Amino acid sequence: MPLDYSTQQLRVTFAELAFHSESIAMVLDQAIQELPAGYAANIADVIALLKDDADKLRTLAERTQGGSIRVLD
Repeated sequence: MPLDYSTQQLRVTFAELAFHSESIAMVLDQAIQELPAGYAANIADVIALLKDDADKLRTLAERTQGGSIRVLD
């Protein structure tokens, strides 16, 4: 069953947000190299959150592509 325009846009938006989260995480990962250890640990926590969000967004994009969105476990 083909996706309607709104569903296609939602899928694309989820995928773009996932990409943006991963890109931000990569930039922060590079910045950690120049920070004192205390700051680096805090940034590492933020990176983990961004990667987790990216995984969830990518999963939502895939589920939207399949024509259904279910609650994430």
